[in-house]
Parts: sequence; structure tokens; C-alpha cells
Amino acid sequence: PKEDSNYQGEDRHIWQRPDYVISRFGDLTGKTVADLGAGSGYFSYRFLKRGAEVIAIDIDSKMINFMREEISFYPDTLQDRFEARLATPNDPMLKSEEIDYLFVSNTYPYIQNRVSYFTDLKEAFKTGGKLIIVDFKKKHTPIGPPQQDRLPLGIVEEELIKAGYAIEKSDDTSLSFQYIIIATVPNKG
Repeated sequence: PKEDSNYQGEDRHIWQRPDYVISRFGDLTGKTVADLGAGSGYFSYRFLKRGAEVIAIDIDSKMINFMREEISFYPDTLQDRFEARLATPNDPMLKSEEIDYLFVSNTYPYIQNRVSYFTDLKEAFKTGGKLIIVDFKKKHTPIGPPQQDRLPLGIVEEELIKAGYAIEKSDDTSLSFQYIIIATVPNKG
């Protein structure tokens, strides 16, 4: 449902500020980024162009097929660093110590049993790995999902702490309609 909503329009680059969001990662050269809930690959292709290896994950096979088709138009050097991976609602299909970063944009509230889901996900991180969540603020905004499909920043922080993450930074001012949470896996460095 999120791909069909009104916040995937052509002005998304203005309010989403993708370059700013991606700058929060630092240098992505040689890093593996999993884009959980990648949809059509809006962020996935941007990570790829910044030097990352990308695992674009979605539970919708239509979106996986769309991304596989889209990547075929890219140079081989980029295609070799990109994988569109079909997941299930309860399993992102990531291997142990496979990723440096997990990026979750406009998807977190749709995940069921989030605390256990993200607890299990910690195994996928390499030492020093980070989780970055970007989602809509729980307030009226001119774009975005309905209020019942949003979570307040504090709830997301609490759930991540319960799942064993340490909140490195919470930013609810840099983006007009969304917040950014950066978290680390303490036992992974």
C-alpha cells in the first residue's frame, strides 16, 4: 500500500532530502546497505551511486521484479553491486554479518512484532553496523500516510532500545515531515 500513496510523487526529492539523508551514512564505498522496504528502489539506487553494495529488500514480488528490471538499464559495474531480494513479513532474509547498514524508510510502522523482528535482525550487522530509520512524524503533514500508520519518535526509540540497540541520534528537525533515527548494535562495536 505504501507505494501507491501520495508521497511517492515527483517532488519527493524536495521534502525527503535524499542527499541529506544519505549523507548521514558517511562514506559508503565498499559498504553493504540493506534497504528494508525498498519499494521501487528510490533510495537503493542512490546508495548504489554512492559506492555501496545494495540489498534492496521488499515483501512485494512486483516491487522486486520492478527493481530487477530497472537495474538492467544501469552499467554492469553498478548491476554487480545490486541485489533485489524478496523477503517475507517476518524475515528480511539477511544472512549473519551480511550488512554494514540497515536503512528503513517509510516502512517501520508496517512491520509486525517490531521488537522481536529488530532483535533478530541484529545478527545481520557487521561490527560497527548502524540502523537508520526515516519515517513520518506523528502529526498532520500535507503528505504521508494516515495517522494510524504513523508512530511517534519516542515509541520507535523505545522499541529499538528494547530490541537491544543504542540510539546514537534522533533528529526530528532536519526533515519537515519526517524524523531520522540512527542506532547502533552495542555488542557489535
